[in-house]
Amino acid sequence: MEIIEWILRGFGLLWIFGGIMIFKKSRTTDVYDEILTALQGQQEEKLTAYYGYGVGALTFLSGVVLLLAHPFAPYCVAGLVVFQAFYFSLKHRRYLQAKSDEEREDWIISRESKNAFLVSLMVMLGSMILYLR
Repeated sequence: MEIIEWILRGFGLLWIFGGIMIFKKSRTTDVYDEILTALQGQQEEKLTAYYGYGVGALTFLSGVVLLLAHPFAPYCVAGLVVFQAFYFSLKHRRYLQAKSDEEREDWIISRESKNAFLVSLMVMLGSMILYLR
């Protein structure tokens, strides 16, 4: 079990940096959306930026508790997984409601997001095995 703890601590360290990077990328996306809104006069969709803020904060928080090997880790990672699943369902619903192929392209879930979700599931399972015995 000690090896699982150190693997999770490693993920925690990576997730701290990842959470910061996601948050910064979301801020950049938000600024670009504000610029486009000012230039085009129509409101840009904020879902992706808000999702990035939420995932960035939850990834950072999960990273901290994983690095500290805190027993609260499974709950933080589970919150991240639930948030990602909610975002996927919302994007899928908007994809089905899209009227054109161009709109549908905007609502396709990226491969990176799917991979991050799978990694989050694996880390959640590992932390549940380690801390919820």
